[in-house]
Amino acid sequence: MEIKDIRSVKHCILCKKHEYREGTGTVCSLSGQKEEIETDCANFAFRDDIEDFTQRLKDELLEAERIQLRLQKIMVRWFLAGLISIILGATIWTMPWNHGAIHIIPVSLIVVGTIILPQGAWEFFPHRMRLKQKYEDTHEYLLLIKHYKEISKS
Repeated sequence: MEIKDIRSVKHCILCKKHEYREGTGTVCSLSGQKEEIETDCANFAFRDDIEDFTQRLKDELLEAERIQLRLQKIMVRWFLAGLISIILGATIWTMPWNHGAIHIIPVSLIVVGTIILPQGAWEFFPHRMRLKQKYEDTHEYLLLIKHYKEISKS
């Protein structure tokens, strides 16, 4: 990813000259406007808490990864519980003592298994999308920080 591909608001968030206005969002306090930054900002100055901001980004990403692993385990448990319920219901339904009659227990087990089978996925996949976005945002912020540190050294 190149610096020119990163939205201007991310440059401003890293700058101590940014200001938040209700209804407008993050703007430059020098111009009072939303800036359109091509590669870098001539008036850029790192915010005072840049190290804390960077650490907070990394901590949030780490926490999101932990949640992802926890949700993955929960999804597997729901899937296995649903699968076991479906198999148990199908097995009871086909037992020889059943004589082809439909009983409430095997049908209920199959229905319940079908309902709970995808339950873990309802939380897992949306969180996975949010985690992917968090990876991209963190990468962009860290790339910008590196870029502006290199500029300030030269």
